Amino acid sequence: MIDHFLGTFTGLRNWLENTKKDAHKNGYVETMFGRRRRLPDLKSKVRTLQNNAERQAINAPIQGTGSDFTMLSIIQINNWLKQNNMKSLMIATVHDSIVFDVYIPELHILAPKVKEIMESVHKPYIQTIIPIRADLELGRNYGATFEVELEEVVKISTTNDFIEWNQENYMEKYKKEITTFYKNGEDFRKVLQFMKDHNRPANKLVDFIVQTYDKG
Repeated sequence: MIDHFLGTFTGLRNWLENTKKDAHKNGYVETMFGRRRRLPDLKSKVRTLQNNAERQAINAPIQGTGSDFTMLSIIQINNWLKQNNMKSLMIATVHDSIVFDVYIPELHILAPKVKEIMESVHKPYIQTIIPIRADLELGRNYGATFEVELEEVVKISTTNDFIEWNQENYMEKYKKEITTFYKNGEDFRKVLQFMKDHNRPANKLVDFIVQTYDKG
């Protein structure tokens, strides 16, 4: 599988080998933003330590560049929030994601700005024709988010707007569950029991259940 992958992306094998060579020569590797990761174990006489350092030499420029994107975005977003006296808060990072506690009336302003910053923060440092994309997710809490297009977000400016949007997405999620049960050949009674056990609004989905199971 690895050989097939490297055969498909033919420049990758050269990059891997050249990165290792440069790391041994310089004693460090760099992210695309120029931040260095020093790797003294590359000179170790213990082969296990040297192999581990070589793996870090490959990993650091990739994950380190992603980290640079995130940290620079955090700095710019934080400055923008303060300058504009926003009530919304930046509260956490999860890998390369930034989590916000959003004041709903600010959502239609905050989302486009955050997306703009995250997609352009690299420009003073990296020249590339490859587009950088930042995806948006929205929900009542971090554990209950849905992917959302910017065009949808900018229409949400009140709590009622958000509630309606959230309910609509949950209904779509529940419909997908019903469709999955149907495709797996499960009896509709099992669907109803599942909905009861998991507090699904069965009364609002009866018509969809009937339509789905009538296909058979």
